[in-house]
Amino acid sequence: MFNIGDIVIIIGSDGRGPVPDAPPAMILNRYTGFPSGDIKGTGEMIVYDILFMGRIEYAISGEWLEVIKDD
Repeated sequence: MFNIGDIVIIIGSDGRGPVPDAPPAMILNRYTGFPSGDIKGTGEMIVYDILFMGRIEYAISGEWLEVIKDD
């Protein structure tokens, strides 16, 4: 689960890792809802609103996000 204010990267649809050359995003909100994109077979889950490339993207599944860790 991500926290509001976390900086995350977007995971590619193949699930292998980050989308190449995509900038980071910031978590703006967390709530229970249905993920955007009408993914078949999904029920309500924790979804996130993110700020990505200057736009707010709504109801993003956490499966598509990964927090950037401080090393």
